[in-house]
Amino acid sequence: MALLVCPSCQMGKMGSEDGLSVNTKLKIGDKLYGEKFYYDAADYYQKILDVEPNNVDVTFKLAEAQFYSRDYLKAEVNYKKVVENSNKRVDFYFPTARYQYALTLKKNRKYDEAKSEFKTFINFSLLYKSFG
Repeated sequence: MALLVCPSCQMGKMGSEDGLSVNTKLKIGDKLYGEKFYYDAADYYQKILDVEPNNVDVTFKLAEAQFYSRDYLKAEVNYKKVVENSNKRVDFYFPTARYQYALTLKKNRKYDEAKSEFKTFINFSLLYKSFG
């Protein structure tokens, strides 16, 4: 548990040789994220994606951690992976992903792209609201 209390302590490497399962890394990443250690949580989420690159759930968590640690360039890349994922109904499973992606584009000064994504977010929001 010392690792969770002191995420920067030298408790061993976080690479694949660390002996931690993907599930354990996810739990640690989620714990760190919950305690607002976003940068450290992002490291754990990235290690999971090194093994499971198509894991959309973890990609979203990584994007969120990067966003809240103000690494908007990396967050943009990962939010884009989530919103462009064709295997899931992204706007249903990750309702804030498109908004966060648009906001990240805006923070990265890509205003035309941001405007387009905000419009798409609003359209999907109205669509889902009409079903509810």
